[in-house]
Amino acid sequence: MKKKETIKASEFSTWEYCPRQWYLSKTIGRRINNSSSRRGVELHNIQSKAVKTVQNEQSRFITATTLTIGGIICILFFLLSR
Repeated sequence: MKKKETIKASEFSTWEYCPRQWYLSKTIGRRINNSSSRRGVELHNIQSKAVKTVQNEQSRFITATTLTIGGIICILFFLLSR
């Protein structure tokens, strides 16, 4: 990496959130300062929250399915052992 492209600790959250925006701000000094850029960031945040919601729901579904299948297997073993 060139010196301009080194990620500082204070910039890591910006880089992690959107590496392209971080790169553009470091190389050409592009900043979020107009209404269309701010609106784009807002839409980006909305989509990020939607993706996180789906991921959380998938995780909950997998957990619930695993517990349900485990419970059914336990009941079957109990009934078959009688």
